[in-house]
Amino acid sequence: MPFVDASRGFILYLCWEQANLCGNEVSLIRLDDEQAVVRLRPICLALYEKTAHLKQQISLEDYRGLFEYRWLDRSANGGWKLDISYDGDDCVFQFTKPRR
Repeated sequence: MPFVDASRGFILYLCWEQANLCGNEVSLIRLDDEQAVVRLRPICLALYEKTAHLKQQISLEDYRGLFEYRWLDRSANGGWKLDISYDGDDCVFQFTKPRR
């Protein structure tokens, strides 16, 4: 891990962990002191579309809500405010530094 501050390290680790441990496609679009943009194609959301039993147990909105809640909590603890948007099968994470 390169020597960077903790908030930048969070973004770099997110990209590494999602690509290498989770097998998701990840692109780091932007990273600076005040903003970061990450494009992620999460396998868990693709699996929801392909499995019949999940749709009977939980709605897509609730399933995405659980996915988003986890990332909102992680980013807040990493020193970022996160906005999540969707572009087809991709999630776009837009991180900004919270105002103090």
